[in-house]
Amino acid sequence: MTRKKLRIDIATLFPDMCESVLSESIVGRARKANLVSVNCYNIRDFSTDKHKKVDDKPYGGGTGMVMSVQPVYDCIKHILDESSGSSRVIYLSPKGKVLTQDMVNSLAQAEHLILLCGHYEGVDQRVLDELGCEEISIGDYVMTGGELAALVLTDSVVRVLPDVLPDEAAFSDESHYHGLLEQPHYTRPEIWKGKKVPQVLISGNHAKIKKWQNKQKLLQTMQKRPDIYQKYIKKRNAMKTIGVIGAMPSELSYFRDSMKDAVIKKVAGYDFYISESYGCKLITVCCGIGKVNAAICTQILIDEFNVGAIINTGVAGGIAEATKVFDIVISKDVMHHDLLTRFLTNYPPYNGIFKADQTLVDIAATSCTNLGENFFIKRIVSGEIFVSDSITRDKIIEEFDPYAVDMETAAIAQAAYRNEIPFVSVRCISDKADEESDISFDEFSEKAAVKVAKIVINMIKRLGKTID
Repeated sequence: MTRKKLRIDIATLFPDMCESVLSESIVGRARKANLVSVNCYNIRDFSTDKHKKVDDKPYGGGTGMVMSVQPVYDCIKHILDESSGSSRVIYLSPKGKVLTQDMVNSLAQAEHLILLCGHYEGVDQRVLDELGCEEISIGDYVMTGGELAALVLTDSVVRVLPDVLPDEAAFSDESHYHGLLEQPHYTRPEIWKGKKVPQVLISGNHAKIKKWQNKQKLLQTMQKRPDIYQKYIKKRNAMKTIGVIGAMPSELSYFRDSMKDAVIKKVAGYDFYISESYGCKLITVCCGIGKVNAAICTQILIDEFNVGAIINTGVAGGIAEATKVFDIVISKDVMHHDLLTRFLTNYPPYNGIFKADQTLVDIAATSCTNLGENFFIKRIVSGEIFVSDSITRDKIIEEFDPYAVDMETAAIAQAAYRNEIPFVSVRCISDKADEESDISFDEFSEKAAVKVAKIVINMIKRLGKTID
C-alpha cells in the first residue's frame, strides 16, 4: 500500500521559531526521510496592509489585540487551495479540547492538518467559524501564542506515523497509550548510591518482568494520576459487559456452548443470547453476512444492552503473503475496501480508518500467546464481496495493505467508533482469498471458528478478573 504521506502546515507569525524545532530530533529526521511533510507559513506575508499589520483593537474594549480576519483567512485559504486531499483545520486554543493520546492517534490518520497559531488575545471569531476550525488545547493554562502548542501536537502526531520510529513498541509501550502511565525505567550501573535495580528486571524471566511492568503501570497511575486511574478502572469495569458478534452460526456455536444459562431476547429479528459467564455479562448475536447486518446488530448491542466493549469473532480470508490457514489476525485498525474513502472523508462524520482499542488488542494478543496460537496484529478490511480471485486480492493489497479480509468488521468498527465503544476484531484465517478460497473455506472454516472462539473465551476470562 502507498499510504498518502501526512502533510502538516503551520500558519504562524513566527515561522523561524517553529522551524528551529521542527528541523531537529525525530520530526527533523522524519522530514528528511520524506515520511511526513511539515511546512510553516507566515501569516504576515498574506496581509494586504501596507505595513503588513495583522491585528487590531478588540470591539467591546479590553486589553491586547486581536488577529484580523483578512490575513488569517487568506493564509489558510492559500494552504487549502494548494492541497488536493481532505484537510482538517485546527486552531490551537486554551478553549479547545485537551489533547490526548487517542486524539493524537486519530490525527495521525488524517491526510492534511492545518495548525493555526493564535497570538495576542486570539483570532477574530468570524474567521474561525468561516473555516470550520476544530479547537485543541495542550492543557489548562495560557501561553503567549499557539506556536508551542502546534509544535507539541506535531511532535506527538509524527512519532506515531509508520516507519518514523524503529518499532511500534517505541511509542505503544509509553505513558497514556494504553490508558496508564509507564512503569519506572532503569539502566546501568546495577547499583548506584546503594540503590539497586529491581531484581526481577535482571532475572531474565520475561513473563515475570512483564507482570512486574504491568503492576507498576497500575501503581504509578494510581499514585501519580488518580484521575487517569479512575478513568481506566471505569473503562475496565464497563468492559465486563461484552457484546460478541459473529456472522455465521458456526462462528458462535462453540462459544455459546460455554455460556451459562443463556436466555434469548429477540430484537429486530435477531436472537441475542444473554448470560453471566466468566465474571462478565455476555451478549452474543449472529448478525448474518454483510456490513448492513453487522452495523444493525452493533447498534442494538450498544442501545439495547449497553455493552462496554465489542468483540467481533469469526473467520476471514488471509490476504497477506505472510498469513497461513489457522493463523489469527487481531485488528490493529480496520477499513472498508469497497468505499471511496478519500471522497467520503470530506463529509463528516465519516472516518476512513477505525483503530481498535489498545487494551482489547493487548488482551487478545496475550490470549493468543497463552494458547500457543500464531497471530498478527494488523489491518483487517471489509467489503460486500467474497474475495476469491487473485486480481481482486492484489488490488486490495496494493491500496490498503491488510492482513485479512471479511464482510463485516469495518461496519462493526464504524458503529463502535461513532458510539465511542471499545472494539476489537479477532479472526482466524480459513482461506487465502484466492482462486482456491471456496474449497479452502468449506474445508477449514468450522475448525478455524472453534480456534478463534477459544481465544475470545480466554479474553473474556481476563476481562472478568478483578484488577489487582
